[in-house]
This record gives sequence, structure tokens and C-alpha cells, in this order.
Amino acid sequence: MKNWFDYHLVWQALPIVSEYLPVTLTIFIYSTVMGALLGLMLAVIRTYRIFILNTATVIFVSYARGTPVLVQLILIYYLLPTILARIGIDINKTPELYFVIVAIGLYLSANFCEIFRSALNNVERSQIEAAYSIGMKEHQVFSRVMMPQAMMLAIPDMGNIFLLSLKSTSLAFTVGIMDIMGRGITLSAQTMRSFEVFVAISIIYFLLCLFMENIFKVIEKKFTLNK
Repeated sequence: MKNWFDYHLVWQALPIVSEYLPVTLTIFIYSTVMGALLGLMLAVIRTYRIFILNTATVIFVSYARGTPVLVQLILIYYLLPTILARIGIDINKTPELYFVIVAIGLYLSANFCEIFRSALNNVERSQIEAAYSIGMKEHQVFSRVMMPQAMMLAIPDMGNIFLLSLKSTSLAFTVGIMDIMGRGITLSAQTMRSFEVFVAISIIYFLLCLFMENIFKVIEKKFTLNK
């Protein structure tokens, strides 16, 4: 009878699974950048209540935050090509990686939106009024007064979204992406030792999250000291 757990297999699985770390990091970086930029745009729309766009943003943010990212990924992967095909756009040959990045990026944008919106609303009103009083235009007040302070206020919560982004990459295997999770699943099928393989996967994700968490602690501490 096989031992229920063999730690040697964990150490053997680690380098095999880690070979696909670049794929995971690629998804993480691009989806996070996309989410942050789009989230900032949505936050500006919400903050300034830009006509019809504000209503559309509220609906999108509510949907994206209220449904599992896995559901959103599957809908984008299977439904989007069908919808676009009806208007003559064929994206069936688009690599699966792009669908994953877009799906996670859109999901993150809703979370970034709420963080940035809250941070923008928490900028002291007196400083905004002072900026207007010295003749600054609205775009100058936003870029020189509101944005810098809002980014400082958002840093603690941004760390949580970065961790969420990293962990969300584990869903990429559901559409055939061979990342850390995808390689781990195939390895567990080959070795028939799922427990050890998934322990190895959890170690990799844990170390990545721990590293990122400490980076944000350093950044937050630096900005706190510079206030």
C-alpha cells in the first residue's frame, strides 16, 4: 500500500510545476495592469457622474463584483466569439491566453474602481477648494491634487487586489492554458499522486503571495513616513 503522503514527491513536483511560472506571471501582470487602468477610468466616471456612462458603470461594477470570476471567464471564452461572429468579427483563432487576461482584467477593474472611487472621495475637500482658489483648472486639480493623494490612500487596498489577481490566475487551466495549475493537474494525473502535487502548487502560490504582501507593506510604510 502506498504511503498517504510522500514529501519527496512534493520536492520533485516543485521544479516541474515551476517551469510554467512565467505563464502565470504573464497573466497576472497583464490582467492587473488592464484592471488598474480600466478601474481608474471607471472610478473617474463614478466620481464625476458622467451622464449615461455612470449608469453603465454602476451596472458593470455590480455584475463583475457580484458574480464569480470563473463564470465571467467561461462566458467571455465561449459567448464572446459567438456574439462577435454575428457582426462579422472572427476571433475563434485568438489564443486562449488573451481571453483569460481580458476576463480577469475586467473582473479586477470593478474592484479597482471601488477602491479608487473611495480614495478619490476621501481626498480632503479643503485641498481641492484651495486648488480651485489659486486658479487651477478641473483637470489640473484632478492630476495634481486628487490623484497623488488618492493613490496613497488606495495602496493598502490595492495590495489585496493584487493578491486576488494572482490567485485568480489559477482559473486559466479551465480554458486549456498550461500554467502552474494546468501543469499540476496533468502531473497529478500522470503520477496518481494529486495530494503531493497540489501541496507543491500551494507552496508556490503561498510564496508568491507572501512576497507580494511584503512588497506592499514596504511601499505602504514608505508612503506613511513621507506624509
